[in-house]
Amino acid sequence: LADLTAIMVRRSEEEVLKLKAKAQTGENFNVAPQMTTLTLDIISEAIFSNGVDEEKADLISRQITLLNQYATEKLNQPVRLPPWVPTPFTVRERKSLQLMDNMIYEIIDKRRKEGISKSDLLSMLLDARDEETGEAMDDKQLRDEVMTIFVAGNETTANAMAWTLYLLSQNSEAEEKMIREIDEKLNAGVELDFNSVMRFQYVRQVIDESMRLYPPAWIVGRRNYEEDEIGGYRIMKDTNVLMPIWYLHHSEKYWDEPLKFKPERFSPENKNKIDRYVYFPFGGGPRLCIGNNFAILEMQIILIQFYRHYKFRLQENFKAEPEPMVTLRPRYGMMMKVVEK
Repeated sequence: LADLTAIMVRRSEEEVLKLKAKAQTGENFNVAPQMTTLTLDIISEAIFSNGVDEEKADLISRQITLLNQYATEKLNQPVRLPPWVPTPFTVRERKSLQLMDNMIYEIIDKRRKEGISKSDLLSMLLDARDEETGEAMDDKQLRDEVMTIFVAGNETTANAMAWTLYLLSQNSEAEEKMIREIDEKLNAGVELDFNSVMRFQYVRQVIDESMRLYPPAWIVGRRNYEEDEIGGYRIMKDTNVLMPIWYLHHSEKYWDEPLKFKPERFSPENKNKIDRYVYFPFGGGPRLCIGNNFAILEMQIILIQFYRHYKFRLQENFKAEPEPMVTLRPRYGMMMKVVEK
């Protein structure tokens, strides 16, 4: 993560420059795809040492949206035909997956032929060896690892950023408090790097509270290894169990005024009092999201860079509404304008 911080800083600085034109015109625009492109650039460079061009970024974004829709439809259809039956649904799904696979396999093949180790995640995976056999990953294993990091590291962070910008636009007191922290530290000469980012405590509190109200992964599934009983309900072995993160994050049983945006819930003196299975935006246990620290670091850097220069304001009469797919997206995007401080 320390090595990847420079990528996040540079890419977010570039985005700040792009936003200047929008600030000058005062136009309203959809920040959701803007965040998708930015997080896609960051994760692409982190994995492959290269960003993605605009055309490819748009293609990837469309496929991720489609795959989200397909996965949601599957969850809503407990009884369905086997996946090998060529229904219009499975044909469309396979086409999206094939497009993504082709891009990933092409990059893996090119890197293998180059035979050069780079300081990115793909090289780390290529260089990895099984502790017992000494074997390297084959292309299928590499594809699975890269696809997981690539999709999850883009989609969820982009959604979290869109919701955070929205919440800050609706809560001026928290916004001003965060801006004061950013300006005070940067004016004092703090330069953004892996260690200094941790000193922006209120920025982190804002992110934590945003993911409580709008968790990017609003529900998470697990399969039990043994028969169990919870609350009087018998759960047979090998049952798929869905845990409602959204419900727990909004429950009056565990939170004071749960619908209010209060970053102070996550202050150093309060954070340790929160049950780790009442607040778990990245899941928990052995299957805790492997990219949680990457995502938090990335969001902190983006927020610091953005609010050093700008504020974001929701378009008049625009209603932000969550769309619970596999991830929690803004249903109609997030129409905002950027205002210079």
